[in-house]
Amino acid sequence: MFPWGVLIKLFANLYHLYSDSAEFRNQHHFCSLAKPCVLVSLLFQHVYVLRQVSSEWNKAFLAFRSSKEYRFLRKAEDVYYPYAWHINSKVRSSVLLHRYRVFNTIDTEDGDRGVFRAYDFGSPNGCNGARIVIIKAWNNSSDEECATEARVYRALQSHCISGVPSLLASSYDEECQVYALVIEALGDSLENLLHIIPGHRFSEEMVLAVAIQLLDRYESLHRIGVIHNGIKPGNICISGVSTPPSQLNIIDFGLSYHFEWENGRPLPSADRSRTVGNRRFLSALGHHGISQSQRDDLESLGYLLSFLFHGSLPWDLPQTIKPRKRRTHQSPSAPVPEIWRVKISTPGSVLFRDMDHAFLRYWKDVKSLAFGEVPDYNHLKSQFVKSWEAKGIHAPPGEFDWISYLKELKRHSVGHNVGNVSWNLI
Repeated sequence: MFPWGVLIKLFANLYHLYSDSAEFRNQHHFCSLAKPCVLVSLLFQHVYVLRQVSSEWNKAFLAFRSSKEYRFLRKAEDVYYPYAWHINSKVRSSVLLHRYRVFNTIDTEDGDRGVFRAYDFGSPNGCNGARIVIIKAWNNSSDEECATEARVYRALQSHCISGVPSLLASSYDEECQVYALVIEALGDSLENLLHIIPGHRFSEEMVLAVAIQLLDRYESLHRIGVIHNGIKPGNICISGVSTPPSQLNIIDFGLSYHFEWENGRPLPSADRSRTVGNRRFLSALGHHGISQSQRDDLESLGYLLSFLFHGSLPWDLPQTIKPRKRRTHQSPSAPVPEIWRVKISTPGSVLFRDMDHAFLRYWKDVKSLAFGEVPDYNHLKSQFVKSWEAKGIHAPPGEFDWISYLKELKRHSVGHNVGNVSWNLI
């Protein structure tokens, strides 16, 4: 029987022999010997056969492949996190769900949850055919936002709702001890666009395109009983590889409501104990923990449209907006009075100043809606369509080539730091 040290050295020599081969060098592998892709399994099949010789050989191989030097076939971004419980320490040290290799951290929140970019090498072409996906991971699988987001994505997928990323996988990873939600990677967010657009403001044509498309998105969501409750520039993304270049997509459903219907209207939630959402775009009644319905999503959309055109909102003042690291959950008995009062006291003529009259008409229609009242989406959208056509825009209503526009911006924005996707958990 060979000593372990000799066996491990033998495996290392075989590894270097195969990895130095021309076939291996022509491929870019980021999987691992513990969880290899199809191509690596074929290439290293003789090495794997050695494990069948005896239990000692198998133990030696397990020790070899778990060593830090040979853990992965290719190094990723080197990030150090000193705490083993931190979400980064878990997902960056292994392959998630047997096929996803995390290579970049987008955002983390107190180490308990995070958003990551990963390679999916589980296709028949292995690492050569890998696509980039987005993984949202939670340390605690019973986290309320984790359960909500997984449930909503499954509902959206079962109803074939367009304009949202596809859910690719959702499961608990025993090895990393995290719950992983894997979704399709999209393009840049509207937040990224704002950072590089001169003046950090959208043109009226762009805002009209956003209004028309997001009304379509919300009509689809509301039809199946989902209230988004998470609108902001960072949660609206342009197309990915598999979607049309003019399509806008909604992401982040961790704070969504999935309501039940009764007599054609949603039932009010019994839980009035929390103010949940981004306070900047949250509906005025949402600051008091009042149950959300269709009208609240459309009110938040109005705030977004005003922000995209003006670059700010009337309550974006130092004394009314305080930066927060986490989503806020406060009692309705103690709302943030400054923001709430400014929202209530700001007339539509101020909110949509210098904008097309269609936006003010939209605002008046939305503010007249009662709780659970089904909006006339066609009427709301028709106002923006008429403005689109009146301006003589040579494109179907709502269609704007975001990808070409973004490429042109980046071409003239040398030196600016522009990311691929903006995922913000705040």
